Amino acid sequence: MAQVVSKELTRQLSDMDKTLTDAPFRMNQGVTEGALSKLRSKYVCKEQLAKRAQALGLDQLILYGTGEAPSDSSREDAMEALIGAVAIDSGWNRDAIEGVVDKLLCVQKEKLHNREEASYFDRFNAWHQKRFGVMPEYEVSGTAPKYYCTMRYFIPENDQNLHRDRREDTDADSRSAAREWAARRAYEFVTSHGLWTDPAEVYVMPRLEDTINQLQELYQKKILAELPSYSFRQVSPEEWQCVCMCGSMVTMGFDVGKTKAKKAAAYDMLNRIQGWRSFVEDPKTGVTDNKKYATEHLRANNIQILYEISNYKKNWDREGALPFSIKLIRDIYYVLKKLDEQPAVGPLGEGNIQLEFYHSKSGYYLEVEFVPNGLIYCHSYIEGQKETRRCEMDDIPAFVSEWLKQREAYYARKKKQGTAEKMKP
Repeated sequence: MAQVVSKELTRQLSDMDKTLTDAPFRMNQGVTEGALSKLRSKYVCKEQLAKRAQALGLDQLILYGTGEAPSDSSREDAMEALIGAVAIDSGWNRDAIEGVVDKLLCVQKEKLHNREEASYFDRFNAWHQKRFGVMPEYEVSGTAPKYYCTMRYFIPENDQNLHRDRREDTDADSRSAAREWAARRAYEFVTSHGLWTDPAEVYVMPRLEDTINQLQELYQKKILAELPSYSFRQVSPEEWQCVCMCGSMVTMGFDVGKTKAKKAAAYDMLNRIQGWRSFVEDPKTGVTDNKKYATEHLRANNIQILYEISNYKKNWDREGALPFSIKLIRDIYYVLKKLDEQPAVGPLGEGNIQLEFYHSKSGYYLEVEFVPNGLIYCHSYIEGQKETRRCEMDDIPAFVSEWLKQREAYYARKKKQGTAEKMKP
């Protein structure tokens, strides 16, 4: 897979004669072998493979055993297994393998220098993801010297009698160029009809009491492609859960009474649509704290996973697994809202839900297991010592913080040992 990605990136960044598929490459734009390696690593690393598996819906096809939780590692394995299966079934046909890798990973040249503007491909995809919650579809076929791209995408509701489902067909001398040309035509179509609006650019300061109306105003101004919808579920005689859905994005709120729960869900949705700017930007400089942004992004994903888990029915794992109580969902929701570092969230067959922190280099792990009867167990492994203890909900953030400190101490020791090894004669 890495070889295929390297070849495609090299082809995109070269002055080679593109009519010759095996011609030697002559790198341009000052791109070194080291820079190419960094570009390649972005496509073949675990995080990117897992992200693409989710974007393509492949993660929904993975069957987990009892006690197994969805993870980036399993999504990465699924992608690699699929590519390996194609390689074996095709008799290691290079064209077939390259075609599948291209469809799965969508290898596209990225901007190499800060002075370069983002490509139409990057810009349109980012806009489409924000507006509709999904990426445009690119279907590339052909071989050198001509590739054909069919792009399918959506546009916002409009009063110009334009169908929301759109298609662009282009051709070019590389897969990357064909996709770029299709994205440019889509961008020009959307902007020429006055439909290019970005929720993150039209910033509205979220106000808890007004967020329901604020979301509705963004929809009326055609900044949101869909009007948010709300559904409710009773937790107790006084407490309610509200689920807010806008496109493929989901947020939740819990509070006394439907109105307060709805406001909480709408508040989180408006913040999510606008990139959590009120949390991650310095109010004086406007500079984004990337670590805070990453945390909020992971938190939103975990809450969406929690919503999906809440809808699992009896026997969801085909081995008699139990569904999950709304009170258990509520408790985990509140814990996720308090944690600065987000865990992997996974269902267990007994109706339990587990939050998992894992450090692959040291083997350290921390599992927080929520049981429907209200009990919470923390299973940890640190410095060769395994421990299981009962926890209270309010104690979990401090317990996680202590585990993270010990993990950082491991990093510090390893770094110190590495420095000492280098200094040895």
